Amino acid sequence: MQKWTLFCIGLFGLFILSSTASAQVTRQSDGKYLLRMLHVPGHEYRNRMTMEISGNMMGESLEEPATRVESLLRILSVENGVAQAQSKTTTFSEGEQVLEDEETIQIDALGRIQGSTEDYSPFNSSSYPEKPLALFDSWEAEFSGLDLDGLTGTPKFKYRLVAVRSDVAVVTISGGFEVMGFQAKVGGSMFVRVSDGLVTQASITMIMDTLSPEGKKAFEEAMKDLPEFDPALLSMKVTIKINMRIVSENKKSS
Repeated sequence: MQKWTLFCIGLFGLFILSSTASAQVTRQSDGKYLLRMLHVPGHEYRNRMTMEISGNMMGESLEEPATRVESLLRILSVENGVAQAQSKTTTFSEGEQVLEDEETIQIDALGRIQGSTEDYSPFNSSSYPEKPLALFDSWEAEFSGLDLDGLTGTPKFKYRLVAVRSDVAVVTISGGFEVMGFQAKVGGSMFVRVSDGLVTQASITMIMDTLSPEGKKAFEEAMKDLPEFDPALLSMKVTIKINMRIVSENKKSS
């Protein structure tokens, strides 16, 4: 499994993890909606994330085996709105387990993951805005400090509340970041259950097809002395499709 594939798994796995907890979508007196995470000790959630990669890179066709990530989040305790939670993720490629990670994290009422891990140090996110939202209002989140064996990035996402139905709120996701000298564009949506705010389903597509100015300069500088340098090597279009859904939940308090 390629290193940048693991980078994508880590990025979107923790991005979705930070949104996966009990919460509420509460209508305010002015018609706006307040989104908050209300963690409950003993609650646990299992989700499944699948990732498919296709396209071409450096003049070669790219077809990565489908990857599946099974995740478990269990709320251990809550103090002042901050949850102590156990997170376990297992990654499968071509049906075989290739990675497993288990750790204890802290998540506050806005969905920010606190603390650090070996591969993501520090990893900060913000899933929900501080103020209530009217329909079609948006908020932004920045994931900083993501580093996996030298692959770094500071992805920025924009969320927009586009609908609130009787049972679900719909939030669109857009944004991008730079990795390996290429610009990545992200788009997708997630469905937030109104009764308790659980993100039950999410779909994200990431496309990398443009060299950043700095990336292009670095590639050209590295390749200029090669006698058979083909500018086509600078072309790339990679599409990564990621889908997540809750597969089970247990709300029995400990």
